[in-house]
Amino acid sequence: MTDDEPSRSIDDRTEDDSTSRLGLRTGQLARWSATRPKRTLAGAAVVLVLSLILLSQVRITTSLAGMLGKHSPTAAAMERVTTQYAAGDTLLLLVELPPDRLSDTEGQNELIAFAERLEAALESEELLAPMALTVRYRQDPAFGGFAERVMLPNGLFYLDDDAAAELIRRLSLGSMREQFRRNSALIAAPGPAGTTLSEGVLRDPLRLLELIPPALRAASVGPQSAQGGQAGMMTRTSPSVTSPNAPEFSEDGRALLVHIGSTTIGNDYRAAGRLVDAVVRASEELNTASLRVSTGGAAAIATDASRVIRKDSIVSCLASVGLVYALFLLFYRRWSAGLLIGGVVATGIVAGMGSLSLFLSEVSPLSAMIAALLAGVGADYGIHFHSHYDNDRQQGLSPIEASTHTAERMAVPIGTNCLTSIFGFISLWPSKIQMLSDFALMGAAGLVGALAGVFVLLPASLVLIDRRETGSSAGRVRFGHFADVVAARPRVWMRSSLMIVGVAVVSAAMQGFPLRFESDLSVLHPKPSRALDTTIEVIRRFSTQGELIPVEIVAPSSETLVTLSHQAAVALSSPACREVGVEDVRGLHRLLPNPQTVGNRLALLKRVDLERTLADFDTAVEESDFSPESYSGYRDFLRTLLSARRAPDSSDVFAHPGVAARVFPLGGASPNAGKTNTVLLVQFGEPLHDRQKRREAIETLRAAAASVESSSAGASGSVTVTGTAALSTELEETARQRLPLAMLGSFVLVVVWLTIVFRRVLHVVLALVPLLFAVCTTILFIMATGQRLNPINSVAVPLLIGIAVDAGVFLVSVARAYGRSRRSLRLRLRPTTHALLLSIATTGTAFAALGLSHTPAIRSLGLVSLIGILASGVGALLLVMPILLLRAPSGRTD
Repeated sequence: MTDDEPSRSIDDRTEDDSTSRLGLRTGQLARWSATRPKRTLAGAAVVLVLSLILLSQVRITTSLAGMLGKHSPTAAAMERVTTQYAAGDTLLLLVELPPDRLSDTEGQNELIAFAERLEAALESEELLAPMALTVRYRQDPAFGGFAERVMLPNGLFYLDDDAAAELIRRLSLGSMREQFRRNSALIAAPGPAGTTLSEGVLRDPLRLLELIPPALRAASVGPQSAQGGQAGMMTRTSPSVTSPNAPEFSEDGRALLVHIGSTTIGNDYRAAGRLVDAVVRASEELNTASLRVSTGGAAAIATDASRVIRKDSIVSCLASVGLVYALFLLFYRRWSAGLLIGGVVATGIVAGMGSLSLFLSEVSPLSAMIAALLAGVGADYGIHFHSHYDNDRQQGLSPIEASTHTAERMAVPIGTNCLTSIFGFISLWPSKIQMLSDFALMGAAGLVGALAGVFVLLPASLVLIDRRETGSSAGRVRFGHFADVVAARPRVWMRSSLMIVGVAVVSAAMQGFPLRFESDLSVLHPKPSRALDTTIEVIRRFSTQGELIPVEIVAPSSETLVTLSHQAAVALSSPACREVGVEDVRGLHRLLPNPQTVGNRLALLKRVDLERTLADFDTAVEESDFSPESYSGYRDFLRTLLSARRAPDSSDVFAHPGVAARVFPLGGASPNAGKTNTVLLVQFGEPLHDRQKRREAIETLRAAAASVESSSAGASGSVTVTGTAALSTELEETARQRLPLAMLGSFVLVVVWLTIVFRRVLHVVLALVPLLFAVCTTILFIMATGQRLNPINSVAVPLLIGIAVDAGVFLVSVARAYGRSRRSLRLRLRPTTHALLLSIATTGTAFAALGLSHTPAIRSLGLVSLIGILASGVGALLLVMPILLLRAPSGRTD
């Protein structure tokens, strides 16, 4: 027997190589498949088609609510806000004049004309009719109408205690006489100032406007009455105020913002895509003046992201398959090996994930990219099976016998590697982050399918394809001769591997051993993203826009809901909240008075003698220099104001559907439903992309919300800060808290299983060496290169704990079986080394394919995981294999 041929005798195997019960069962399964190849493959084809149909029904969600999961109160609130409320805009359209056009009246009229044509076009679009679209490019007049008909006649209920007392004081005869004397002196001022003051005196002779809260004044802009009536009394005189029907132009006047809302899209991103496509198509057809039209907002961002991610998943999967096939050609030098193993593994992966899709309706972008990853990881099982099958064929076994024998011998090591890889995935399953749970389940299901495919489909396929009488040894394990190179100088290779760790330690030390978390939320979105850039530009250029943080309020009754809204608005507008960037709080508190003050206002109104007050007003006017006819409308307003005996409540809001739709759930379209939920919108002046600023802002808002919940009114209700910024903050916090637990859980499961399989501490430790080598090197690489941890790339380490142990398991298994002499071990290491080199290359290629993603966080996952896989190969082949060779007895033939 030559040195280049492995021994055909089983005498050099140790007792640990005796066929296990698992091996016998697996061998029987492989023999059954090999003796019924056509029937087996036909059944597999049916399963593959059904699995593809099931997978085609699974949607890719790009919302942070979908990624985080509905079991989180923040995510659950976000789900309700996006699907049940019309408080936000589904799509934003930024329409801007060309650079060579002036922002004059003619140019702005052109922008308005475009918006009008677009509105008409969208209303006539049949495909969009079910979406119940709203198109708005002017200040919403619904709130002005509500203020005129509901708020103004009941204005006293909206005042605080001091303002209400001051209003009653100003309605005394002496105060009114004094005010009219001041008015006479004011209008006597010469020049334009006197004219402006005269207009103010005619509108509000008693100066009641200044008692109205600023928020109420902002919500109650209305057309001026020729008689100085209710609407005229409440019209703001500030030059910065626009009429309620004014177009929403940017600060520089060059752009118009068009808001497109829908009450049906919610998180349906296919519908969102149809909306975006229809708007873009209509804009292109109607844009006859070379206007710049850009889409932004939630629908545009989600549409762009879902399409890019879907394309990325296809490209990365194809690239991974193509590169893996090239590696098979290089290692096996025959075209059938790659197609055979790739086809079998792909069928198993699709079948596994297809079965799981029965229970999943949507997955995150991370889960959508998993096919490319599993293509490399699952191929390892086929590689090892095929390599050992070739070895048995060289010894003269028939395809059926070789398949059976390989299945018996490789059941434990391949099964162990699959199980440890599943441990790496499944350690992420208990995570509160939904996308990590989905990723774990999809990965585990795919690996189980790959394992089943190798032991069921591969034997049947080999029997049909392999028509040789005996196996040819030429080139079968030519890369396996690397084991001879290592065996020649094992200590040199051991020192080389340790030098790699030393270089990594020095590099990380030079950077100060930093371990930073990503501060930029946008790394979770594909880049470049024109929709995201447009949304940021809108926030920057329009004072009415900004980062909006929804705050959902739930209460047991409509009265408590209004009370909580007022308390929350006060808390969210506190100095602490202002310091972190809060500029405004919009919501139900602007529309209805605080129920806690209604009793005091009613008592105050009862003490007022209406007829006496009106008579005193008439007297004050008659004694003044003004004509009583000029204030007949104002007198009527005073009568209405002082006659109010019922404070506005939720039923008044529901009487104005356009207003109710902005503050109540869409299901509460009647006065008897939906009164116990509302949403406040906290507006920030700038986007909260920076991690530190975002975290400070969200923590401050949560503290404010908690203070409201701890009040007597909030004891039976809830105030939940939600939105993209809140979800991303929770995502980061959860990832940071759960990552150590996931790592520990994965490691414990791997150690326990290896202990069960190997039963010897030394063998368990040696099997773990590549894992420890990979984890240490990966963490040091992250530190040395300044990589930042984010919720996606942080899963690399738990995954490596399950995957990086594979090489060590195979090497230790060979040593346990053939470690009686160094020569025997070296010869038996050749097919294993050949398979390990190909496995490392294919798995690394699968992770490297993630680098083709347009999402920075996913690219980072690919890079970090690739380093870990390569490091595990170095630890296995250059550290563990030399140790095993040195431990084996040399023998006389060596």
